[in-house]
Amino acid sequence: MKYDYFAEDTDKIEKRRRKSEKRASLRKFFKALLITLGVIVIVLAAAWALLRYVFVDFYFQSIIPDKQVASYIDENIIGKTTTQTTTEETQTQTTLPVYESMTYLDSAHFDFQNDKKGNFVGNILNGGKVAKYNSYAYHVVDGDGIYRFNPYGETYELILSEKNNISSLNVHNGELCFVEDDSHYLCNGSKGSYSRITPNIKTAYIYDGKAYCTSTYNQIMSVDTSTGDARVLFSAKSGQSLELVGVSLERVFFTLKYENGRTEYLTVDTSTTETDSFMTATNNDSVKYMSMENGYLYYCLKQTDGSYNLVRQKFGSPNTVTLVENKNFSSFAITDSNRVFYSFNDGGTVYLNEYNMNSREVKTMLTASGSDKSFTPGIYHSGEYDFIIGGGVYRSSSNLTSSTDFMTFSNGRWNY
Repeated sequence: MKYDYFAEDTDKIEKRRRKSEKRASLRKFFKALLITLGVIVIVLAAAWALLRYVFVDFYFQSIIPDKQVASYIDENIIGKTTTQTTTEETQTQTTLPVYESMTYLDSAHFDFQNDKKGNFVGNILNGGKVAKYNSYAYHVVDGDGIYRFNPYGETYELILSEKNNISSLNVHNGELCFVEDDSHYLCNGSKGSYSRITPNIKTAYIYDGKAYCTSTYNQIMSVDTSTGDARVLFSAKSGQSLELVGVSLERVFFTLKYENGRTEYLTVDTSTTETDSFMTATNNDSVKYMSMENGYLYYCLKQTDGSYNLVRQKFGSPNTVTLVENKNFSSFAITDSNRVFYSFNDGGTVYLNEYNMNSREVKTMLTASGSDKSFTPGIYHSGEYDFIIGGGVYRSSSNLTSSTDFMTFSNGRWNY
């Protein structure tokens, strides 16, 4: 039998055809699979986008606590962490600085000489509109300048003309120091000319030629009034405020207030700038109007019924002595020897009273009513004469006479 070469070729061709068809079928299958997978990926992406941008605040928050929503989406769906904004308020934990407690100083640290003081601390904290030097009372009239009042014969003269408002008046060695337009100035009282000591000052108290200041940059500073050399002793942070309390011979005492109502009571060494706490921190105005004079703290302490008492506390002692009870105190107390001068508001009338710490006698020195309700008048003491100034009120009275025997100042003149 003759061999059929064409039959063999036909078989090979058939096998190749079947293989070709099989490969074509596989290509179609994988192509369809890839298309299907692509569609699935697109659908999943669209579904994720829909969940991410539409239903997060609705569906997930209805079944998962708010603060877990972001982590659920990020970690369980897309496998990574991103920052998300949730509706839950989170309280920021602020780490407060810890100060060493300093509750005692030897009495020698408060051995002041009265002739080196530029003013009473209480006068400065109330605005610094009045100062005493020798037998004279120096007082500021906003828009006029500084007047010198002589109690003997009740004569007075304008010794410095200045249209801008003046505060923190100190008088030392016959020279006037004051703050005007956020700068500290020195004036020769006899010549009436003045020069700037240092800029950016809010409040200044002078002892022995050194000014202890709060600055417009929220700092506690010491300034040499003869050279103008300034040194920053302490700087507050944003959201904090500083207020002078008083000084010793080597330290400055001040309060540091936070926006949340917390108050720290701090003292800084003027040589080393080491800062310590001199009293336990308080909250929400439980202590008001704190000043220090000659090593004693005077402040208004809130009682359980919401009223305030004026108390006295020797620095280093845990005990307080109540001087005056249950008043609506309106200014810092001013201490002159054994007498404490304080003010309170009663029915729209401001009372300036004297408390004698020896006899415990209380005497009304001066009253004022009808002041601008948006402004509480400040009280001042200058030896024989006391003052109530502010809110449209400007009056003075000798503490040797009745409180009803007073003078008012207007148009450059004192009048009874």
